[in-house]
Amino acid sequence: MLNPAFVFAVPQNSAPRWSLKRTITPRQFLAVVSTLCITVILLSSGLSLGGMHVEAMACLAGLLVIGVAAYGFARHARDGETILLRSDGQLQIDVVLGAQCSTVLLNPQRVRMSPLQPPQNLIWLHHGSKVLQIGRAVTPARRAAFAAELKPLLARSAA
Repeated sequence: MLNPAFVFAVPQNSAPRWSLKRTITPRQFLAVVSTLCITVILLSSGLSLGGMHVEAMACLAGLLVIGVAAYGFARHARDGETILLRSDGQLQIDVVLGAQCSTVLLNPQRVRMSPLQPPQNLIWLHHGSKVLQIGRAVTPARRAAFAAELKPLLARSAA
């Protein structure tokens, strides 16, 4: 049975599962960027019709910069980690970073979690010589809440 004290964990086959992903969906991101691009194109057209061709070109150059930034952000829109405490006792961590996807299986009895360290406050999981940094895609408050939920489970496994 899943502990009612969990805030972010979602039950999956009576085991806790956490999803540490960005809060904006690709569809929402596309809507915001396309609205911005349409606004810049309309502004550039208005400036061009008013005879301000240099300013219109500057707007279009800005649109190019927006496009490059949007491409860089969109490559990492689905970044994040999914952590699952499986029924066989293994801690499964699925990491998506850009086009790379990896799955790591850890024995929770041997996992040690470092305290959150400024400036990034990422969660560091140590398992022998392996070190995983998780929580890049979520806010520091959500990272801290996740760490507070995972720490007792790891301590219980180690006991």
